[in-house]
Amino acid sequence: MAQAPDAGAPRGAGAPRQNKTIKQFSGMNTREFRNAVPEGSFPWLENIQPIGPGNLHSIPGRGQSLARIPPTPVPPPVGCTDATLRGQQHLAEELRFSNPDDHGGNTRTSWSYISPTEEVYTLVGAAGCAGGNMIYDATCCQLNHFVGPGAPFDHPALIDPNGSKPAINVNLGTSDEPCYSYANFLGAYFPASMTSVTFTSPSPPFGAFFSFAKKGDRFYGLNAAFGGADPSHRVWAWDLPSGNFLWESTDITAYTASNGYATANFLYVLLLSGPSTPFQGIAKLNTSDGSLVTIFNLDTINPRCLFVVNDNLIYILTTSGGFYYIENFTDLIYVGSFSSSITSFSGTGFFTESRYYYGGTGFGGFSADIYAIEVPCPDGDPLIASVTTGATVAAGANLTVDWADVLEPTTGDRLYLNPDDGNAFDPSPLSSQIPGTGLPSGSFAFPIPGGTTPGSYVIQYVWSNTNLVATSAPFTVT
Repeated sequence: MAQAPDAGAPRGAGAPRQNKTIKQFSGMNTREFRNAVPEGSFPWLENIQPIGPGNLHSIPGRGQSLARIPPTPVPPPVGCTDATLRGQQHLAEELRFSNPDDHGGNTRTSWSYISPTEEVYTLVGAAGCAGGNMIYDATCCQLNHFVGPGAPFDHPALIDPNGSKPAINVNLGTSDEPCYSYANFLGAYFPASMTSVTFTSPSPPFGAFFSFAKKGDRFYGLNAAFGGADPSHRVWAWDLPSGNFLWESTDITAYTASNGYATANFLYVLLLSGPSTPFQGIAKLNTSDGSLVTIFNLDTINPRCLFVVNDNLIYILTTSGGFYYIENFTDLIYVGSFSSSITSFSGTGFFTESRYYYGGTGFGGFSADIYAIEVPCPDGDPLIASVTTGATVAAGANLTVDWADVLEPTTGDRLYLNPDDGNAFDPSPLSSQIPGTGLPSGSFAFPIPGGTTPGSYVIQYVWSNTNLVATSAPFTVT
């Protein structure tokens, strides 16, 4: 029976709150037909649940739906993977692996793969050994096996040492497993299994520096950035593990190549200016026969090395410390800039577990160490910088230029005016202006020089007058 309200309770307040002190528990009721419970007692374990020390709380009986306390947690979002498009990120270089050479001298190195746990094998040797022609034996070469930076490393025995094989021009490459090679692709070496494969002829021309790419049962040899005459600028393919020669591609003989990476169906080769062809870009070749599919122009950014996560995501590092990716082999996206140790002799890149690793052969006295930049996962959607303009402007008038979403702007950033000729960056623009704001977004009245030839042009946002960040859609100068 409900208790009547106290005399002084406000009208409409309903039944008063009732507080009772229970001093004892008496038995346990588990059936619908219960005995009366004496005043001052409480049935033991009937529709109650402990929720803390000395506390009891009444919960509903069994119903049509199941209630869980606490509620089922929401599944975590899908994590960021190597294939995630990152957009702009803060970047900083780190020396990740230092390559010692117990033989001393001008150290050279070869490596191609870093595992998700940061395991890497590097072949190193002293270029001054054996009369200046480093030979592939323990007197001049050693293997360095690292498992994580700063951790102790060992020196596994060389694989099939042969002092008659010159190893002074060791090759950097990219691979889906630990692998190394050296000049003229006499063979490939696999330190995880301590096996090697000797390749059949034809042997590439001697005297050029080389790079390689390994994927599955294919090994591809590429001429590197210091090749000789045009006819030597080719790509070769061999079968693994037989070592049998498969094909030779002559579709990119007008260029030299820095490095490349193979997927199941395509070989991507980073092209640098050839002896007679000033050009930079990425050639996409069929892995079945080496035929050229298409070329992506990179005259824009002065590239040095690439790594292909998949056919829709290619990372590129430039000589000025600019970092980019190509999405769907269509759009060039700026990630960021940093002070780098990359040189013209750096020859390979490798991306795994949100880090981009790169290094050089050690040629010319440059470092043989391996550096890395951390590329964090985006916080939400990728942040892509943009530049927009009006559609038309008269020569001698001002063009309103807006930029947005620049992650790390500086007061030295510039706006470039250049023809819409497919080259997204020209270090000698028709005209440049410094907005001077250092702000991630802004607007600027860009003066179009009088006498500018009528035609189609673009405005480019250039970080610290060094690296291209974003390019506008074409506009018309009248």
